[in-house]
Amino acid sequence: MTSYGSYNPIKKPIIMDNMIIALSNSTVSFVSGFAVWAVVGFLQAKDNLAKNKTSSAGLAFIAYPTAVDLMGWPNFWAFFLGLTLFLLGIDSAFSMVEATATVVSDIPSLKRVPRMLIAFIICTMGFLMSIPFCTNWGFVLFDVIDHYLCTYLLLLVGIFQCVGCGWGFDVERTLRISEKHALSLKYLTGSFWFFLFTVGLVFVLIEQVKVAIIVLVAGVPILCILPSFIISGLPFGEWYASIGMCGVRKIAYSMSKLSRKSKYEV
Repeated sequence: MTSYGSYNPIKKPIIMDNMIIALSNSTVSFVSGFAVWAVVGFLQAKDNLAKNKTSSAGLAFIAYPTAVDLMGWPNFWAFFLGLTLFLLGIDSAFSMVEATATVVSDIPSLKRVPRMLIAFIICTMGFLMSIPFCTNWGFVLFDVIDHYLCTYLLLLVGIFQCVGCGWGFDVERTLRISEKHALSLKYLTGSFWFFLFTVGLVFVLIEQVKVAIIVLVAGVPILCILPSFIISGLPFGEWYASIGMCGVRKIAYSMSKLSRKSKYEV
């Protein structure tokens, strides 16, 4: 989505686009739920062992094929199941290849390389990397990769994007404003992440997660935010805008006010 968004005009309002994408995606998921639970209910009524294989890859490759085999006209339903999986794979491949090709094409040293060649290389690499999934142990490999990509990698990507917006964007401009701005921001950044990792590591090791949450909620304002505010010597509103919300406020304002000139433009 980030790669596709890079093709938009700089001043294009994106709030409505986000609403359309989110609502259409959730609507499709809602409608698909009826199909999923209809099949699960069918297997439950037949008391088939596949009724318990309804998570991750088990739903598409165990529960659905089993239900299709038990229905009337199994070949008819098997054709549409295969067609559905094929179309899902094709549109996923389109999005992944296009997003990757966009990033690769933006590399200065590769700008002269034809985009068609880049897409061909990406598709070839994808084909070669997909071969292990066609082996006898491919289902197990697919289930493991699907679990870790969807559960952990997506969370890490979201966290890194938040870190980039909240702790990386617009930092250089803030550091150049004054010595107090620089010192306050550096203290806030260093103390927050040191405190976060220290508390997280210690209390997770002693298995006291609830206590860790209480310590963080109480400690961050006292040990990180308050000293940073005092060091800056700024009024609270100015400290909040330029240091506490460094980068975040500017991005939020730009996203919600793209139709007018931002007061933060320099």
